[in-house]
Amino acid sequence: MSKKRYFQVRKELIDIISTQKLAGNRLPPEASLALRLGVSRGTIREVMQTLAREGIISKKHGLGNFVHRSAIQSKMRIDTIQDFLQMIENGGYEARMEKIGSSQEVIIDDDFFQKTAPLLHLGSKEDLVTLQSIYYADDHPAIYSQVFIPKDIIFDDPDKTIKRTLFQFLEEFCNQTVEQTIIKFSPTGAKGIVCSMLRLEQNAPIILWEEYYYNIFDEVICVALTHFHPRYMEFTMLRKAEADVGH
Repeated sequence: MSKKRYFQVRKELIDIISTQKLAGNRLPPEASLALRLGVSRGTIREVMQTLAREGIISKKHGLGNFVHRSAIQSKMRIDTIQDFLQMIENGGYEARMEKIGSSQEVIIDDDFFQKTAPLLHLGSKEDLVTLQSIYYADDHPAIYSQVFIPKDIIFDDPDKTIKRTLFQFLEEFCNQTVEQTIIKFSPTGAKGIVCSMLRLEQNAPIILWEEYYYNIFDEVICVALTHFHPRYMEFTMLRKAEADVGH
C-alpha cells in the first residue's frame, strides 16, 4: 500500500470516528469498512493497528473496535508527535522555525558539558558545533533548541544551508542515522540566553528536555537541550491501560 493511500484511509477512518454516531461506541466490522472505503481488509487492518497504538481505538477480541474521541481531541501528544512544528500546529497555532547564530558559537553550560563530554568523546567545548533554533507559535517564541554535535563527525559547512529537521542534518552532513532518542524531562527556571530567546523573566518556570540521539551502534551522536515556553507548550501523553498492569 502506498503511503499516500495509507494516510487517506487513516484520515477517512478518523473522520468516521470524529463525526459519526457509532452504535455501542464501536466501528463497523472491518469487512464493512473495507467495502465502504474501497480498499482491502488488509489495508483496513494495517491502519487499525496504527490507530490502536495511538490509543484512538481499542481492539477487543470477539467484541470489535471501540473508539476514543478523547485521544483525537488531545493536543501536543508527546507520545505520537516528534516534530516541533507539527506539535505547535497541533496546539492550534501557526508555526514557523528560525535558525539563529553561528554554529561555531560556544554556548554549552559547563555542567552539561562535563556530563556529556565522555559520551561524545570530547576534550573541550571548542570541539562542538552548536545548532540553535527558535520555534514560533503565532509569532510568539515557544521553543528554544540547542543541539551540540562533535565537529569531527561533520564533513560539510553546517552554516551553508538550512535543513528542516535535525535528522536531515545528521544524515546529509554527518552520514549518521538516528535510531532512537532518550529524553529526560525536568522543571527549571529560565536563565541567561533562554530568557532573551523566549522573552521570559529571570527564573520564570519552564519545561526542559535533555535529549540524547543514538545511532544503530548505540553510540551517542549528539545531545540537545530544548526549552519550552509554558504558556504555549502544554504537553499531553496517552497511556494504554495494558501498559499499567502491575502498577
